[in-house]
Amino acid sequence: MAELLLRWINHELQLSTVVTNVERDFSSGYLLGELLYRLNLQHNLPDFLNSATADAKILNFCLLEPTMRHLRVAFDANTAAAIMNGHRGAALQVLYQVKMAAERLARAPLVSTKALERHNVVPLHNMPTKLPKPAYDEAKHSFFEHSVRRHVRSLASLRHERELKAEEHRKAEQYREQQARLAEELEATKAERLHRAFLHSQYIKTALDETDSPAWRQALQTKSERERRKAHFYQQLAAQRARRSEQQLFSLRQTMQHDLDDFDGRCTSDTKAKRSRN
Repeated sequence: MAELLLRWINHELQLSTVVTNVERDFSSGYLLGELLYRLNLQHNLPDFLNSATADAKILNFCLLEPTMRHLRVAFDANTAAAIMNGHRGAALQVLYQVKMAAERLARAPLVSTKALERHNVVPLHNMPTKLPKPAYDEAKHSFFEHSVRRHVRSLASLRHERELKAEEHRKAEQYREQQARLAEELEATKAERLHRAFLHSQYIKTALDETDSPAWRQALQTKSERERRKAHFYQQLAAQRARRSEQQLFSLRQTMQHDLDDFDGRCTSDTKAKRSRN
């Protein structure tokens, strides 16, 4: 059915835009109005807005509602919201009903226009001359517009919720990636520590194995002898320094004692000399 409708839309009606995706291309309602205009069923196409904004969609679908109702096409607020939201199959169902209604009108006998021509009134092509009551139409249209606006607000809320969920999903993915990187770094660090521990254990094992070799024992003896000679040298050096210090101290004491004896002798001589003069 989709291929037949696409052939009918693109080859027979030849809309201003080549339709490749029915759900996406008809979601704004503009091409649906143009399609009805090509079928001579919608005469206010200049009032439509070729835009995908929420206000443009509301305007376009509210302009479509009276025509759809006159064609007896099932077109309520839920259907309009489904088409706006690009639900799969929603636009195809409406297009199929429009095509059937257009073919039904084309097969219907023409309405006599003599009575209308006398009053200079030109009827719509293939449309019944007796229209529903204006009050009924206005009430239905007002209810449809109110319902569509309510659905559009709901769609906006759903879109906002989807954006929030997408943001949460993105943050969760970032957190999982971060945790995975940390786990990899921890595993790499653990592997490095294990490798270092293995190398250290190998070094210890090699060192222990080497302690049993003759070369290792000879090296230990040489080191021990060298340390013994070094200790003996430092002991001799310390003893020499101690003897030298002791000799210097003894010489200093003798010098001081000699100086004190000389001082005492001079003091005694001076005292005797003073007494003899007196």
